[in-house]
Amino acid sequence: MIYLLSEEIQSGKTTSIQLCTENRYDIGGFLSPDQNGSRYLLNLQNKKEIPFEIDLTNFDGPYDIIGKYAISRESFSIAHEWIKDHLANAQSKHIVIDEVGPLELQGKGFADSLRYAKENIGTKNLIIVVRESLLDKVIQAFELYDAERLTKNGIQQLLS
Repeated sequence: MIYLLSEEIQSGKTTSIQLCTENRYDIGGFLSPDQNGSRYLLNLQNKKEIPFEIDLTNFDGPYDIIGKYAISRESFSIAHEWIKDHLANAQSKHIVIDEVGPLELQGKGFADSLRYAKENIGTKNLIIVVRESLLDKVIQAFELYDAERLTKNGIQQLLS
């Protein structure tokens, strides 16, 4: 089943999932929380973190700009590998992609990871985090017409 966790920007969507998954290893995918004003990616299965947001004054690799964030393209590739590994792991019951937004609507960022997960989800649950203002565009762009919409309360129930 595919679920869309959708609420307004900065409403606690990521934090809500993070609290539900702290001591769980049957949930795959990743979150993109903010720590000390900078975003990082958190692998939900092994709890490892990698930098996501970069400082352009000392970075020379490929990157994308989305809103006020400069994001390393390498982090998108790493997250894609996590998704593939977690989908192949029989212990994973849920896969989280946080978040699908403007970059993905351009076919960049986590767009390939979302398409791959959608095609290979099998009996697992796919949880996609998307801000409320982009929900309809994301549904259309990724053909998520049958996805069930969740709020933070709903995600807590699903992951309990």
